[in-house]
Amino acid sequence: MKSFKIGKSSFLRVDKANPCPICQKPDWCFVDTKLTKAYCCRNFDSDRPTFAGATVYELSGSTMKNVEICEVSQENIAPTNVLHKVYSLVITLFGLTDIHVSKLMFARGFTVDQMFLRGYTSFTKETLKKQIKMIQEIDGKPVGKTIWEDLFEENGLPRDAWKGVPGFWYSEANQTPIFEPSTKGIFIPNRNEWGQIIGGQIRVDESEMKYIAKVNSAWANKAKVIIKNVDRNKYQYSIYTFPDYELLAEGVTDKKRLTFENGLSFTIKSSAKYVWLSTSYKEHGCGAKNVPHYAFPDSVLAQAKFDEQGKARVHLLSKCQNVIVTEGLLKGDIIATKIPESRLNKLGSTLVISMAGVNSWKQVANALEIKTKFDTVFLAFDSDFQENDAVFNNLEKMIEYLHKNGGRTIKVLTWEVGKGLDDFLLSKESLNQKITAHLFYS
Repeated sequence: MKSFKIGKSSFLRVDKANPCPICQKPDWCFVDTKLTKAYCCRNFDSDRPTFAGATVYELSGSTMKNVEICEVSQENIAPTNVLHKVYSLVITLFGLTDIHVSKLMFARGFTVDQMFLRGYTSFTKETLKKQIKMIQEIDGKPVGKTIWEDLFEENGLPRDAWKGVPGFWYSEANQTPIFEPSTKGIFIPNRNEWGQIIGGQIRVDESEMKYIAKVNSAWANKAKVIIKNVDRNKYQYSIYTFPDYELLAEGVTDKKRLTFENGLSFTIKSSAKYVWLSTSYKEHGCGAKNVPHYAFPDSVLAQAKFDEQGKARVHLLSKCQNVIVTEGLLKGDIIATKIPESRLNKLGSTLVISMAGVNSWKQVANALEIKTKFDTVFLAFDSDFQENDAVFNNLEKMIEYLHKNGGRTIKVLTWEVGKGLDDFLLSKESLNQKITAHLFYS
């Protein structure tokens, strides 16, 4: 088994000799080096903890064979300017599919110009083929070459500029660098305070999503529900009974929870909709860094300039008058784009800083403390913070920290329609319903 690192922690990649203890597949999944936990990328369970896009399972006695460990070579993260220039080339090469343009336009409210300004890109089976330079037969096997080394050289970068850029790895068999995201979908760039692209997330396509059905406790040891197909929010299910695995019922539903007369019920849950772009599990790959995303207004982001080496020339932070903190990269972009045409336009040019999740609040708080000089911070956590204890506790911690370490004025935004502030700003109700700013400290 090959070892690799995610952050500072080491893991072992499953293989044919030692498949995943959970799904029994020889790829994707991984285990900890002590063989006490399995990280399954196929059999997800929303009731279990997750890590790096995988569901974490405790192992009671390893089923793995005598494990021979060899290390997967990993690259250190590339300099910021190199990340930006390489990702800019990736974005230009792959572009956006018509389907993704439609989704971003009708579901997220972006114009085509805004999509390209923000750098959204399609990672699909067809777009990824654009990197193939040639395919040749060597020893009776097809060997593919990619365009990256030539493309880097043409744009003033070293031929090995892919090193340390999450999303890239090096195929020793083919002797070529490959850009290979772990899933297909829309790439959402993660930008720093200068507007440079330093990584990003993938909004996973529906066709790539995985679904499970969680059976109620009374039937947990009596039946299993298999979700076979998902099409336009319709779920095809089959219910099997234990121990004979006989078919009890099957059908199609557009509901995520079903209850039957015999007392059996199940809830359909999906895998993560957003995953970080990472190739920490690949040879000469690189893991993603979870850092805050700076979503600038269109008018500010349009002023970003970079030299031939990808170094930033314009400090975009200095062009913003206020700041809003929220969760989610795409959500931050939507809010930043919609503020000028909403009641929040009174705030002027507003930066939106996004965190990957509420547990990442400390990173954003540190960024606000060190990199910004805003006197007032507006917090726009999802509206479920009022019922979700975990979200509320993180919100409370962030408020206390910001006040204690900066003496800033803290205001929490609430709204009546939609879970997130982005949902509200995209709704018709935003035209006649108000957003309330609750003062916590001044």
